[in-house]
Amino acid sequence: MLTLALIENGCKVYAIGRSNDKLQEIIRRYSGDGTERGQIVAVPGDITKKESLVQIVKTIEGHEPNGIQIL
Repeated sequence: MLTLALIENGCKVYAIGRSNDKLQEIIRRYSGDGTERGQIVAVPGDITKKESLVQIVKTIEGHEPNGIQIL
């Protein structure tokens, strides 16, 4: 519900997960009918592994050079 509310209010939401299939399901579930003002972006990775977490941060930094507002 929070994800959908953020997207509907113009936010870009980053979904992080180990399984690409599950990430794609999240995108399908929350992308809606295209009338939203925000978007959801899938970022594959495992937050329990330091090297993967570093890559996740680099990926998001590449999309958001000025940082993110909600974590």
